[in-house]
Amino acid sequence: GGSSTGSGGGAPFVPGELTGFYPTTVTDSEVRGYYDAWVSGWVEDCGDGSARVKWDDTSRTVSEGIGYGMLLAATWEDRTLYDKLWAYYQRFKNSNGLMGWKVNGCSGPADDTGAATDADLDVAMSLLIADCKWSDGGYGTSATTVINAVRNHVMKTDGSRTFLCAGDGWGADCCGNASYQAPAYYRAFGVHTGDTAFWNQAADDSYYYLAKYDNDTTGLVSDWMDPDSLQCDAKGAGDWHGWDASRVPWRVVNDYAWWGTAAAQTYSEKIADFVESKGGIAATCSGYSLNGNTCGGTAVATFAGAFASSGIASSQARTDAFFQDLKGVEYEGYFNEILRTLYFTLAVKQFDYCGK
Repeated sequence: GGSSTGSGGGAPFVPGELTGFYPTTVTDSEVRGYYDAWVSGWVEDCGDGSARVKWDDTSRTVSEGIGYGMLLAATWEDRTLYDKLWAYYQRFKNSNGLMGWKVNGCSGPADDTGAATDADLDVAMSLLIADCKWSDGGYGTSATTVINAVRNHVMKTDGSRTFLCAGDGWGADCCGNASYQAPAYYRAFGVHTGDTAFWNQAADDSYYYLAKYDNDTTGLVSDWMDPDSLQCDAKGAGDWHGWDASRVPWRVVNDYAWWGTAAAQTYSEKIADFVESKGGIAATCSGYSLNGNTCGGTAVATFAGAFASSGIASSQARTDAFFQDLKGVEYEGYFNEILRTLYFTLAVKQFDYCGK
């Protein structure tokens, strides 16, 4: 990771510590309560040593939910649930070693065996966190396997850069999803595998693509990205910061929190400035045109929580206000509740990687 003194007055990056400003308005016990409520409402024990996370269509599970769930279970040291979610992931791996993105209930089969790359990145990262928590579980070895599958099947050479494809089943049509890029994870993968040159470059390249598709003033980025030289016909970038792109500020601020990355702070401060210009977290929308002038709906936790996370790279006052206001934002539904729990988990400095 790089180092940054931070224009918001933050301390220099120190390996092993989280960088940034964390809210004094939120407690660990509050967030543990959010986690327990999420488990109670959205996790189904399959009775065979595995468990699944219910989707909006509660008869289905998507790989993204398994990835988020494994991140949360590892972070909150819920090993029993962690192992059950990991068992479910492994049951529905495709021939590339990545989970099929949508599965029918506990028994399957996978409705679609193609991978959604963000899920596999989250699972790999969760395995590294699990290896930090429980060194006797072989999670580090499993992480290497998933990391290599990601590298071999969805990380593509795009001219002089590395581009993350949105999945492994698109053939030559390698479209990118802005919210799948996870530069903080890439740096961790480099530490774990020893190939820091490849993974740090992939992390740096993610900022190239972010800059290519975000609005220079607001920082808002489109849901989809087109690589420079690889083919992408299926998804146009468009001019909308929607439910996919909603997670980008959280993905980016993790790179500042874990590694002190200057580019992550610069981007996060742009987002925090935008949020403040709109009147704060409670006044945010569930979707925007990239210039921020067109609003797609009232505040919900998926968008508002990612926006709130940007305060971590900005100032103590902003972080306190952002997360205090986030407590009052609508959070019902699969996406809102699981992401809200993840956002708050970072806010109380629980979401971390011991290998930094």
